[in-house]
Amino acid sequence: MTLRKTSCPLHLQVQENLGRLITSGEWQPGTKLSSERKLSQQLGVSRVTVRQAISALEEAGLLHRVQGKGTFVARPKIKVDARDLISFTSSMLRRGICPSARVLDFSRIHASRQVAEALGAEVGYQVYRVRRLRLANNMPFVIELSYFPCDLYLGLEAVDLATVSIRRLCEEMGIRLKRVYQTLGAVVATEEEAQILAVEPGFPLMLIERRGYDVEGQAVEFSKDLYRGDCSCVISDLELCEGTNSCILSTS
Repeated sequence: MTLRKTSCPLHLQVQENLGRLITSGEWQPGTKLSSERKLSQQLGVSRVTVRQAISALEEAGLLHRVQGKGTFVARPKIKVDARDLISFTSSMLRRGICPSARVLDFSRIHASRQVAEALGAEVGYQVYRVRRLRLANNMPFVIELSYFPCDLYLGLEAVDLATVSIRRLCEEMGIRLKRVYQTLGAVVATEEEAQILAVEPGFPLMLIERRGYDVEGQAVEFSKDLYRGDCSCVISDLELCEGTNSCILSTS
């Protein structure tokens, strides 16, 4: 890497050089950068200049720092439309990404207070607890934890949930999803979650809790999904309601 003798500020030249290595693919996602000291020696600039350039690239989403580990080339973020969160498979296929799944745990349990409240049922209500790892182009992407009423999802034990779409299964069972209530939050990965998602403990994750209701207003699903924060983001296309201060998700 060499810098040109121009009037352009040095930190912008360093930023441009490093950015070109990333966007050209010469530095692949996950590549660890040399230390600030080494980069400053290679480029013949101060560490402050290198730090400015790296900070700008981090803000642009091209780099990310891991405390105690260093600075790495960031993975391109997969944009997930808020309207598509109810179907991971459809969302990925629309973006030309190959989705897959691994079943981590499947059991029939008595609903806890939180699960019962989410499903509008009594504590102890029989539900299926399904935990799956969803992958995007074979990259661990999201841990799905879902609860389904046993009396609605008859025979779920016999279904291969590593290959079958839950949405398609609902249609086949006559469960018509009408409304979905979702909340988004930020959490950090536990040791177990980090191991499953191939990240470090304490890694930032996006938590999406979802409650699905059928045409009669009955709760048919409660899910808690953990998305990797380094390669995912949720987008919303909002349309203002004329004459009001409210808005709706655009369906265009």
